[in-house]
Amino acid sequence: MPQPGQPSPVVESSCRHYQFHTPLLTGNDEPFGALLVGEDNQDKESVRCGVRLERIELLIFPFEVGFLVLDFRCTDPNATFTDQQKALGMLRMLAPMYMNQPLPLLEVGARKFHVPQLLAFLLSEFANVAKPDVPAKPEPKVPLPVHLINDERMIVYAFSCLDRKSGPPDVGDAEGQMRRRALLSFDEESLTSGRNARERSLAAWQHVRWQSFGKDGGSLVAFHCDPFDEKFLGHYHRTYYFDVFLLALLHRVALLRLYERLADIPSLTTGTAKSHRVLARLRHDLLLFKNQCCFSQITLRERGLQLWRRWQNVFENEQLLKEVNEQSSELEQYLRTQSQERMEWLLRLGGFVATVFPAVLSLNVLLGESEWVSQLKWILLVLLIVPTSEV
Repeated sequence: MPQPGQPSPVVESSCRHYQFHTPLLTGNDEPFGALLVGEDNQDKESVRCGVRLERIELLIFPFEVGFLVLDFRCTDPNATFTDQQKALGMLRMLAPMYMNQPLPLLEVGARKFHVPQLLAFLLSEFANVAKPDVPAKPEPKVPLPVHLINDERMIVYAFSCLDRKSGPPDVGDAEGQMRRRALLSFDEESLTSGRNARERSLAAWQHVRWQSFGKDGGSLVAFHCDPFDEKFLGHYHRTYYFDVFLLALLHRVALLRLYERLADIPSLTTGTAKSHRVLARLRHDLLLFKNQCCFSQITLRERGLQLWRRWQNVFENEQLLKEVNEQSSELEQYLRTQSQERMEWLLRLGGFVATVFPAVLSLNVLLGESEWVSQLKWILLVLLIVPTSEV
């Protein structure tokens, strides 16, 4: 601990956490609520769903990686599972996708805008905009000031707690509808548990928790069978379990970013001062990542460790780390070879200069003290020095 009067040591933060003040969007102290309006070209129907933006968080890590977290909720307490999944699918759209699917609109009073416009407003600080305007009218193409993981859609992480009486009485129909409407496919463990419970009864099937794990995100669907499902399960899923998911996603994105930076050979091997700075920063970030992130026991809870291993496998982080290490080793080997060749060239040049210069300077011993001998010495020295200075 530093003594009184001494400066504290500078410690680089592993994560910077910012919260956006939502009244900046609404102009008052009310939560940000909007009507989501869009067209589902796959089902040939219009979608209108009330949504509320509970919180906005920005997490920035020292690996040139950041996450903008938008916590949306359906405002209608009677929203069905289909309503929730359609709203989730439309909120994540950043560009028109398959079947000419148009971008949905968020309607807030008289203002209407697309989700990418909302993102551009929230990330305007990275574009050096002093006081951005709140979006008020639709603009189909809005440039974002950051590089996205996926250019056409956001990664999702969702939780749904369904009323036991909201589905069909037949368990086969209920499962079929739920699997068709789910934005993300359920994992094999959930499907196996569902098959085993389906053979017993509808009540047993409704106790199954349906989970999804994928590179596009994750989800958890449960039926309201007891107070734990509504209160604690949802709380764990959006706090503790979400932190595990976010840390695994950080691994994937940071490794992809490190791989991309290692592949930029021209900026790393020119030998200039700028190249040395870029290389030093890359080595620092790679060491920092391995030191702070590569640890298997991220929690003492068994459920957290199970989820951690599952997300690591889904994101293929172990394979990515192996490839980054191989790429880093190859780059270091190339730089060592390049440095060794440069040193050998300098040694050869030094040996040549050490041999030739004395011989040139001693020409007057062999040829006498004539004027033309002095001129010849200067001419030979110029011929030796000029090419050397150009190298």
